[in-house]
Amino acid sequence: MNSANAIETIVFSKRPAQPGDISIQTIECDLDMRLLIRQSGQVVQAQNQSIGRKQLRELTILNVGPNAPIQAQVQYDESSVALKTAESSQDATAQPPTPQPVTGKSYLVVREGNALTITYPNGTEPPALEKEIVRQNMESFGLPNPIANFFDQRQIRVGETVRLPTQVARELLGFPDTVKNITQFQLRLSEVKKIEDRQCAIFDIRLIANNAEENSLKMDLAGSLILEVGTCRTVAVILNGPVGASETHGPAAGQFEVASEGTIRVAVHANYTTKSR
Repeated sequence: MNSANAIETIVFSKRPAQPGDISIQTIECDLDMRLLIRQSGQVVQAQNQSIGRKQLRELTILNVGPNAPIQAQVQYDESSVALKTAESSQDATAQPPTPQPVTGKSYLVVREGNALTITYPNGTEPPALEKEIVRQNMESFGLPNPIANFFDQRQIRVGETVRLPTQVARELLGFPDTVKNITQFQLRLSEVKKIEDRQCAIFDIRLIANNAEENSLKMDLAGSLILEVGTCRTVAVILNGPVGASETHGPAAGQFEVASEGTIRVAVHANYTTKSR
């Protein structure tokens, strides 16, 4: 349908992070898998496994460098993991989510070159488990944003499909170990519309990891990406689809295969504001 007000082409621009910038992020990841162990063509063990993760965190930029933020405080309002294991889906019973030790706590994150320093706001050292959770969540903090760098000053028309460098998947998914296996990663600009008075681009995503290499993770995910046109900030990412992996173990005379297949759903939403000075 044509409209006189329809936007056919847009040009993205990157907005550098500034002290006082706040992003409130909700991250959900649900993985449902069936694990099979085969030997000599026979299934010797089968098990259903499900894991659900949810985080609600607030990131406040405290200091910035020439190309990226270098100091921030992250507050975890919620961080939980729900596990479910059973021999069959009929036997599985839902367990209440288990809060992670970062829940309800704040941390100071400082980027110095390749090093990431994590402390409590008062400067004391958190326990190792807390530091590891924060490190995994914040490992890209203070580094150049590949999504923003890719789209900055890029002109794209509605209906156009663009192929992105595979390393951008790390920023979208947070799966650094799978980046090398991605064989197709493309976005199609489907719509441009205002969301809370900000012009946003809505893309359809197709991400395929189907490397012929043995023991590699395979997935075929579809979903959507919403970007602010005037800042290149990510408003939302939703992806879901089938995943699978297969590994062979043991000596030649007694090899067995561990195979898993199932589905994954990833949903990330972010709201942005600026702290009053």
